[in-house]
Amino acid sequence: MGYPSGGIGVGLSTLARLAIQPDRRLAKSMTALGDSRVAIIYLDPSRRNRCCRSPVNVANSLLGHRITIGDTFGVSGDRTDQMLARLPAAIATGAGLLYVQGGVNNIGQVASGFTYNHAVTGEQVTVDTVAAVAMRDMKQIADTALRAGMTVIIEQEVGAETINTSEKLAALNNYRTMLADYAERTPGVFLHDAYPVVMQPGATTPTFRSGYSYDGVHLNGRGAFWHGKSLATLLDRLVAPRLVLSRGVLDIPANGRRQLLTNHLFMTGTGGTAGNGVSGDVPANWSAAMGANVGSATLSSVANPDGVGNGLQAAITYNAAGAYTLTQTLAGTSAGAYHANLRPGDEVEGFALVEVLGGAASLATIHMELNGSSAGAGGTSFGSIDMGGPQATTDQGLNDAALLTLRTRRVVLPAATGGYPYLIASIRAVAFAAGSATVIVRQAGIRRRAAA
Repeated sequence: MGYPSGGIGVGLSTLARLAIQPDRRLAKSMTALGDSRVAIIYLDPSRRNRCCRSPVNVANSLLGHRITIGDTFGVSGDRTDQMLARLPAAIATGAGLLYVQGGVNNIGQVASGFTYNHAVTGEQVTVDTVAAVAMRDMKQIADTALRAGMTVIIEQEVGAETINTSEKLAALNNYRTMLADYAERTPGVFLHDAYPVVMQPGATTPTFRSGYSYDGVHLNGRGAFWHGKSLATLLDRLVAPRLVLSRGVLDIPANGRRQLLTNHLFMTGTGGTAGNGVSGDVPANWSAAMGANVGSATLSSVANPDGVGNGLQAAITYNAAGAYTLTQTLAGTSAGAYHANLRPGDEVEGFALVEVLGGAASLATIHMELNGSSAGAGGTSFGSIDMGGPQATTDQGLNDAALLTLRTRRVVLPAATGGYPYLIASIRAVAFAAGSATVIVRQAGIRRRAAA
């Protein structure tokens, strides 16, 4: 059998003679394994729609989407021992990065008189042994991934507000210390600890900072934003930058049909459609609108810092929860043909660069949607969302200045099945309550990807 190399510069011929397989995993690709805090990377079982409650998604957005996040393996309620069953599937994705988070459910299920049986060994786990057992599981996960040629990022366990007894606090502190010691002495394993960022360090039991969690266990969009900003500092050192945005004004449909939207850099600042609640100039080929009874938005053109194109600034006043939406539709014909920029079988993804100015305390999420159908009525729907999420009163989102790169997962245009097949790109600034926000869309487009 072969073993992955450690990447130490040994020649391929030497590796072949020794039956050692060179590590061919891509550092910019990531999979994840864990509990509900990993499951929230995606909003849906088909893994088409990424959620703003995930620090991984936030970090990637802040880093310009340099990481490709594929299939992930988080299951709500799982302990570390139950995660072991999905480890082979995570390794089989071929990802170069494995992000792991788990342990809170182990500790949550034990106390004086309460135990659980380990899913693999069958042993009875108590509050006195839970830290060591969880650490053993996490070490097995990380060591196995390392042998497969992956880099491992372990998210330090911050706990939950339900961990509030002395015996559970002791287990939590023991587990945290064991994780830290393991990461310090293990090459290829990196530990990220968000406790100082999302929790109140002065509290005597695990307590989220105000407005950072919707239930005392899980982060909302605001908590994920600050957690993600911290995580981005680590990922920035592990993954090289790459450009996923438009390169400039040459990136138009006529030049190879690679970027498919018209006026994606807002070079033509007028001629679009101002919908409900919108005043000011809308760029050509675009529509802007507020939701019914949501509020108003005043649009203006601002220079982009790189000197390429213009940004579309929206000064938004929300009278209630709802959304401001910027949209371009590639509509097909009554004869059942897609828009001239599209072809059945195209593999496409949406992308956008969005800047949020500081003080936008009422935002729940800034997200991009790429939606379509094989017919205007009765067709097959398809699509993807990046950084979507709920807008309940407990779903506060980012409340600081940020520059976000949005990028949907790839979707394939099916054959047209009726009249007016379409593809729509939308950027939405969603508020969970009344308030104000200033949002600048610096660019937005649809990229046709090369066939694999």
